[in-house]
Amino acid sequence: NSEKLVLWEQSTALWYYIQGIFYKIIGATQIGSRFASVLFGSLTIILTFLFVKRVFKSEKAALISSFLVAISPAFIRNMLPEMDTAICFFVLFSAYFLFGYLENNKNKDLIFSALFMGIAIMIKLYAIFFTMSFIIFLLYKKMKAKESKGTLKKIFLFGIIIFILVIPTL
Repeated sequence: NSEKLVLWEQSTALWYYIQGIFYKIIGATQIGSRFASVLFGSLTIILTFLFVKRVFKSEKAALISSFLVAISPAFIRNMLPEMDTAICFFVLFSAYFLFGYLENNKNKDLIFSALFMGIAIMIKLYAIFFTMSFIIFLLYKKMKAKESKGTLKKIFLFGIIIFILVIPTL
């Protein structure tokens, strides 16, 4: 009711709760409105380093990719008080755990991947398209490795966790 936030009718409630927390801590100022984006953007740079290092097993590639994310004009532009930076962070965090699951087959990693993807969907609905691509990728990798036993159960678990988190949005 403060009319401090603009509704774009494309996001869900979680972003407004996150933004509201920063407004209470910092105040309804330019810094307060952009702080969540800057925080998630900074964390995305660090997460990019960790993700690339996990996937490509190269610290040099991880440093280069995190540097490119840090100086990317599109990424810097998203430091406006928008939710796209948070989506990027949570989808990348979900992918980080998905690749962890593919490396070691621990259900814990798959559950964390689903939780972070659910959080991304609760911030903005278009993240659900990443969910579909993650499921297809998971099926592909498991079928290619001939580890199809139990894969459908795990994908069902992934989907159920996301569905539970998305229920308030739906």
